[in-house]
Amino acid sequence: MRLLNAAIIACLFQIGNLTVSAQTSQHLEPDGLVASDDIPLRLRAGPGLDFAVLDLLPDGTPLAITGRTADSDWLQVHTLDQYRAGWVYSEYVNTFIDLQTRPISTSQLSFPHLISGISDNARLIFQRGQTRGNHPNVFAKVGDSITASYHMFQPIGEGRYDLSDYDYLQPAIDYFRQTEPGRNNFTRRSVATGVGWNAAAALLPAFADPNQCLPDEIPLVCEYRLIRPAFALIMFGTNDVGYVPDIDYRHNLERIVRLSIEHGVVPVVSTIPPRIGYDEKVLRFNQIVRDIASQFDVPLWDYHYAMAFYARTSLAFDGVHPSLPPRGHEDAASFRQENLPYGYVLRNLSALHVLDALWREVVLDMTNP
Repeated sequence: MRLLNAAIIACLFQIGNLTVSAQTSQHLEPDGLVASDDIPLRLRAGPGLDFAVLDLLPDGTPLAITGRTADSDWLQVHTLDQYRAGWVYSEYVNTFIDLQTRPISTSQLSFPHLISGISDNARLIFQRGQTRGNHPNVFAKVGDSITASYHMFQPIGEGRYDLSDYDYLQPAIDYFRQTEPGRNNFTRRSVATGVGWNAAAALLPAFADPNQCLPDEIPLVCEYRLIRPAFALIMFGTNDVGYVPDIDYRHNLERIVRLSIEHGVVPVVSTIPPRIGYDEKVLRFNQIVRDIASQFDVPLWDYHYAMAFYARTSLAFDGVHPSLPPRGHEDAASFRQENLPYGYVLRNLSALHVLDALWREVVLDMTNP
C-alpha cells in the first residue's frame, strides 16, 4: 500500500483549470436562513446530537424546510440547490413559515433522496453518448478499493440478493445486469478501479491494465473504450484525504467528470464515506464533490449521508472501509432491516437506487418521450 501511494504521489499532476457553464441557479424562496453568527451550523444525518455531522452551513445559508420533529426542535432541511440535506437545530434558523405546516418526520433514512441533480443536462449527455454508440444499459465503476471490492455489486450480479421491502428495484437490476452474452455489469471487474488509488490514478497511464489498455491510455478512457457505458458511478477521496491537497483533488475529479462528459458518459459523482481521524477533511472533500456536481450539472450520489446516518456501525474496524453485516459477504446485498446499518449493504442498496433513478429519469425519459 505504501509503495502504491508513493507511486501515486510521484505521478500526481495538476489538471489545468478549464471553465464550464455552471448550473442555472434555482430562484426559490427560502423557508428559513441559518442564523448562527460566526459559527457554522452543523448539518446532521438525523434529528439529534447523536447523529453524525454531514456538513457545516455558514451563517445566512438559505434553506428549504421539509419536515420537523414533533416539538419542532429539529428541522429537516435541504439547501436550495438540493445538493445538501439533513437535520439542523431550529434555534439557529430564522424561519419565514409556520412550522406547523411542515409534516412531522421520522429519522428513517430515505434511499431515493440520496440521489439528486438528474437534470436535462444528464439527459443531453446521455443522448450524445447514444449517437457515439454508447450502450444505454451499461454503467462503469470508477474508484478505489471501496468500489473495486468483491462486496460491491458482486452478489447482485450473481443473483444472491434479498430486496426485502425494496422490490421496486428489480426492474432496474434486470435492465442493467445482462448487457450481452457473457458480460454482467455487476460482476465485471473495472479497469478504472484499484486498491489504494486516489483520483489521479484513474488519469495516469501508469495505472492502466497493460493487458486491456492501449499504450499511453489512461484507465478511465480505457474503461470507456472497452465497455462504452452510458453512465459512470464515480467515487474517489478516501485515500486522497490522507495526503492529497484539496486543490489537486478538485482538479483531478473535475478532469474525470470532464472526460466522462466528452465521451458521452453521464458521470454520477459520489460523496465519500467518513474516515476515522480525517473528519474535517472528509467534510471539505465532500463539499468539493458537491461543488463539482453543481458546476457541471451532473447527478450526485450522497453515500456519505447513508454512512453517517449509521455512524456507529457503517465503518469497519480499520476506520476506512465500509463494514459487513454479521454474516459477512453472504449478506452484503441482503436488504433486510437488520442489515441496513452496515456499510457495504448501504453501498449496494444506495447504488441500486442510483441506477433505478437513472433508468427511470434518463433512459425511460429519453426512449419514451
